[in-house]
Amino acid sequence: MEYTKLTDGIEIKEVLQSKKSNTTESYYILFKDENGDAYQLALSDHYADNHWIPFTDDEDDLSDELTDIINDDDLADCITSLEYYGFSKAKKYDEKEVNELIGKGNLDKALSGETYDLKIETTELTENDQVLKINDSDLMINYLPKTEDINLVNELVENEVTAKDFYQKNENFLIAQANFLGEK
Repeated sequence: MEYTKLTDGIEIKEVLQSKKSNTTESYYILFKDENGDAYQLALSDHYADNHWIPFTDDEDDLSDELTDIINDDDLADCITSLEYYGFSKAKKYDEKEVNELIGKGNLDKALSGETYDLKIETTELTENDQVLKINDSDLMINYLPKTEDINLVNELVENEVTAKDFYQKNENFLIAQANFLGEK
């Protein structure tokens, strides 16, 4: 099998999932290399810890190769505006920690504007416990979704509370609390 070489020693053998971010212009490709290790390639229009290397248009530019192996209009549409990329190697998940997610509301989904699969019904570890699958569809590495009581999550969605609104309110509360405690 031919591999798409991303960088020295890391090659795409099998794409597990590719998707555009719900909240930014980022695009994520979850894949396995020839050794069966799971990685995520992040392509983005902004700097972040997991996508910080400039994405250039020289001979190392992987745009054509990526669009050849991943037939996705979202990737084709946004790849020309992406400036940064980065790789993350998957670490193994802790099964106990993953099981504690079941029955809770997925705060990440609620705050990103998604309105489906808000309750975490099932979790599964795949790819030698390197990939977390939630509700038989969402795949992730090196991340546990933020969770809250499902009633709060549903209320946030019903009231169209955005991530900015939610975190700004929490930040204001923490500042007020710190000021109050500082006065005593």
